[in-house]
Amino acid sequence: MNLGAKTTALLASIVFTVLTTASFFWLHYQEESLKDTIFKGVDGQAQIAAHGIASFMDDGIRAAHAVSLTLPAEALVLGRFREVEAHLKRMLDTFPKFQNGIFILDREGRFVTDYPRHPELRGQSFAFREYYQRTIREDRGIVGQPYRSKRTGRPVITFTAPVRNTKGQIIAILCCSVDLLSQEALGGYRKQKFGNTGYLYIFDRARQLVLHPEDERLLTQVPEGKNRLLEASLAGFEGAEETVNSKGVPMLLALRRIPNTEWIVGVQVTQKEAYAPLIEARTRIFFITGISILVVIIIGAAAIRRVSRPLQQLERVASRIGAELEDAGTKGTYDPPHSSLDSLSSIRSRDEIGLLASSFLRLATKLKQTLGSLHRSAEDWERTFNSVHEAVVTLDREGRIVRLNQTAEDWFRTSSHRARGQFGYQVIFSAETPPRDWPDAASLLKRRKVAWSQRLEKPAGIFEFTAAAITSSEETTGAVLVINDVTARVESEEQVREMAFYDHLTGLPNRFLLQDRIQQALAAAGRSKKKTGVMFIDLDHFKEINDLYGHDVGDEALRQVVKRTSECLRTNDTFSRIGGDEFVVVIQNIEQQNEAVAIAERIISCQSRPLVINGQEMTITSSLGIAFFPDDGENGDTLLKKADRAMYRAKGRGRNNYQCFTQKADEDGPAPTGEVKTFDPN
Repeated sequence: MNLGAKTTALLASIVFTVLTTASFFWLHYQEESLKDTIFKGVDGQAQIAAHGIASFMDDGIRAAHAVSLTLPAEALVLGRFREVEAHLKRMLDTFPKFQNGIFILDREGRFVTDYPRHPELRGQSFAFREYYQRTIREDRGIVGQPYRSKRTGRPVITFTAPVRNTKGQIIAILCCSVDLLSQEALGGYRKQKFGNTGYLYIFDRARQLVLHPEDERLLTQVPEGKNRLLEASLAGFEGAEETVNSKGVPMLLALRRIPNTEWIVGVQVTQKEAYAPLIEARTRIFFITGISILVVIIIGAAAIRRVSRPLQQLERVASRIGAELEDAGTKGTYDPPHSSLDSLSSIRSRDEIGLLASSFLRLATKLKQTLGSLHRSAEDWERTFNSVHEAVVTLDREGRIVRLNQTAEDWFRTSSHRARGQFGYQVIFSAETPPRDWPDAASLLKRRKVAWSQRLEKPAGIFEFTAAAITSSEETTGAVLVINDVTARVESEEQVREMAFYDHLTGLPNRFLLQDRIQQALAAAGRSKKKTGVMFIDLDHFKEINDLYGHDVGDEALRQVVKRTSECLRTNDTFSRIGGDEFVVVIQNIEQQNEAVAIAERIISCQSRPLVINGQEMTITSSLGIAFFPDDGENGDTLLKKADRAMYRAKGRGRNNYQCFTQKADEDGPAPTGEVKTFDPN
């Protein structure tokens, strides 16, 4: 073998050894790095899901607590369930996540009322439910264990909140039911895919599968000993490792405990899919290494041959009292039995009905103890009966009218004489059939007090009805129906609720409702991985409008500006007024910042058109600042502050323009007045 061949062989051996060794260590390092990245990616997905689900649980607890705080406790205690149901309906509109229903259990766990209504459940005991027992035991609102609803057959979870009286004692348990598989709950997580074979599931410390993409495995038990990593997670392990699932398939599994719960979320993908990039990288490295070795050997051989060529050349590598009073008119005396007085004493109502009962009790006691004139006593009673502001109707055993007081005669435009003998509902509702809530004779004969609220056409308004049996000894002789006009109170309550969350001038959501809308938007964006824009709007030189034309014109200008701006927004955007001429728009469900920028440009263009108020033409422009979730902040306060700073930068750029928040622009401070706006949406 000549020197060239020997040198070429030695070079090939050295290159092969060096490149193979280097490739081995580099491949090992790359495999470990890539594997670590894959593990972190799967674990990151598990952490994101755990925090998202924890946020859903926290939001559910807070929403249930908010509903319990606004619950009309007096109506609940007095049994005015229609009023309670109406409130629950409004709360369901406010918190649509509770679409499976909101219901109330009393202190002993009996079903009281709900919405949507399920009358068949009334009075049933739910004391065996885990969420009821834990709420009573822990004296706070909790998230119940998932179970399959007997009514719908679907997995549900219940958020509870204790309803307390003024002394802080629990008088009822508010329960908010959520369909686990709905989009507002965990349905979105269930549909998430990680690659082609990866998916997410949730189980609790009792081994129950709370969420799983396979319907048949929902709310079933995780078998013991089938998956070592699941067993380790029940003992406290968190993180991502290789494992084998219950079907014997090698998997890459990340497990994370959901904060403040007994739940554990798992994100898993087959090792075959997870390590596909690793296998591909290994193949490429081997191929590149082989090619490199071959190229180096060829080049080296050529170089050696060239170098050794010279050598080669040389060498060659409530009605009973009314009947007694009528009877007293014929007897000339009035001596009511003790049962009548006891019935009056037992009325504990604090409203006008209670006052009326107390008046009747005093009158009856005085009539019993006084040896006076029956005519005078009758006149006293008559004056009392007709002086009350509520309509009082006495009925016989069949529900026919016996007598009306003056208020009832005035309201229903009739007299006791003409109405006597007609059914109560015929006179009150001008109907031939009783309304749905009208008590039948059987219920009154059972001496059960019936109360409800209903709207009347004549007289127009909302009225509160209370019917109670009138008894004589052991016999029920009829009933007394008291009708109270509660229109002003209901409208006042609705007005108070409106004032609490909406601006009185423009009708827009105020600062308090805005905070809730922002939280909802951020939670939805977190689940959908989309962006949310928070736009701060300040009207330019608006104080001059008030100073020049007066506040009435200023108010009308504000209303017209709000109307124009609203026309530029989408139906799911929130437009709120937080101050005199300051507004905030929450732009939900956007993929790119350009969508919010397009809305800002529409608003500026729309508001640039002149307004005509009381014959005066004026132009009101706006300065807008926009901040985005999650790029500029992850909570409402941060986004509002940054949008505000971006708005001030827009003012510094000459007003009548918009600016998106950037950290650099914020650190540089507001631009000098007159600077031209530039914006790159990318």
